[in-house]
Amino acid sequence: GGALDGRLREVFECVDGDSDGHLSEEERRMKRQALTSLLMEHGLPFAAFDGLGTLSFDDFVAKFRREVEIARKEQAIAQVDIRRRVAECIQGGTPDEPLARLEGMSDRQMASWWRERVTES
Repeated sequence: GGALDGRLREVFECVDGDSDGHLSEEERRMKRQALTSLLMEHGLPFAAFDGLGTLSFDDFVAKFRREVEIARKEQAIAQVDIRRRVAECIQGGTPDEPLARLEGMSDRQMASWWRERVTES
């Protein structure tokens, strides 16, 4: 909403040291505290903006919103313990290589396995 958009603009402008409308890796490193505060406010990982190169404001907002979306999905997944449910669907493997069956699958096979085994359970 409006308050969040204002906060994103405020942080962007604070970090954009040369006021060129883009955030470089160096600017993000130099003003790490401002960015870290924003990330902490929303429960996002500190490294969410690392290694992305130069970001425009639109890129910055899109990346932030995507990170929020992923974080919310992770929280929802944790509540239903999806890891255990998926693990229960994986057949085969050994104690040393528990995912051996999955590692040999193509993307198409993996998608089929997911539809047939995981979503049905």
